[in-house]
Amino acid sequence: MKLSGSLPMAAILFLLALAAFRSLDATLGFHAGLLSGYILYEFLHLGAHAHWRVPGLRYMHRQHLMHHFGDSQRTFGVTSPLWDWVFGTLPPKRDHTAHRLRKTAATRRPESQR
Repeated sequence: MKLSGSLPMAAILFLLALAAFRSLDATLGFHAGLLSGYILYEFLHLGAHAHWRVPGLRYMHRQHLMHHFGDSQRTFGVTSPLWDWVFGTLPPKRDHTAHRLRKTAATRRPESQR
């Protein structure tokens, strides 16, 4: 999300938290955790797209590919299958889509990134 969209969104979330908690200290703590989680998510999302060789990112990258190119009625989780598990939208266990998608994604990357 661009800064022009994320700053107003952060301000709105801050004001909503302040109205809910009615305490500046609690709101600041909540907002710090919210922003930290968002920054970590964006960092991992970037790593998945950039093909960083970091433990755990390969799994997230596979999940991310299935999210974009898999069954449109399943795999709504971008980097984790947690919510797909909660809502029953996990792909079948024997789904070989991830392997096929990795091959497809590899052919789309420039030769220097393979």
